[in-house]
Amino acid sequence: MRGTIFVLATDWMQDGENPQEHLYGSWSYCGQKGINSKYPDIRPMGFPFDRLNVDKRSKPMKDLDKLVDSVPNSCKTNVKITFLGPRDEDDKKKDGQKKDD
Repeated sequence: MRGTIFVLATDWMQDGENPQEHLYGSWSYCGQKGINSKYPDIRPMGFPFDRLNVDKRSKPMKDLDKLVDSVPNSCKTNVKITFLGPRDEDDKKKDGQKKDD
C-alpha cells in the first residue's frame, strides 16, 4: 500500500493544552478531552485539512506540494507499507523472553 505522510509542527505555546488536567474518553488518534481543554492541542481533528487552504492570491491549493511549499513548518514524504506475513512462533517466544529479562 502506498501513501503520503504529512507532518505539521505547531507552536506549543499557542496550541498546547495542560497535560496535567484530568482527561476522559478514548485516547486513540483523536486526542482526549478534559473539562476545560483538549489534549494534546486545541487544533480541530483533521487540521489543516479541515478547512480550505488558499495561496497568497486567495486561490484554493489543489495539491499537497503547494501546501508544503507555502507552510515552512510542514513536510511530506511518500511511503510504502508492506505486509510481510504473520510472525512465526519463534519470534513470539523471543519477544516474550525479552520482556521477562
